[in-house]
Amino acid sequence: MDARTRDFSAARTAMQRYVDQEIVAGVSWAVLRGREVVDQQCVGHLRPDAF
Repeated sequence: MDARTRDFSAARTAMQRYVDQEIVAGVSWAVLRGREVVDQQCVGHLRPDAF
């Protein structure tokens, strides 16, 4: 994962795995380089009791 290449697939896969394993109900993130948003994503459930 490198902000210069803008390939955040490994982070997306890891976060989805945390949701799938019910470690977290959901997660959202934004990655900025300076003031530029280079990645943003949300994965998971709307409600924590959705498991």
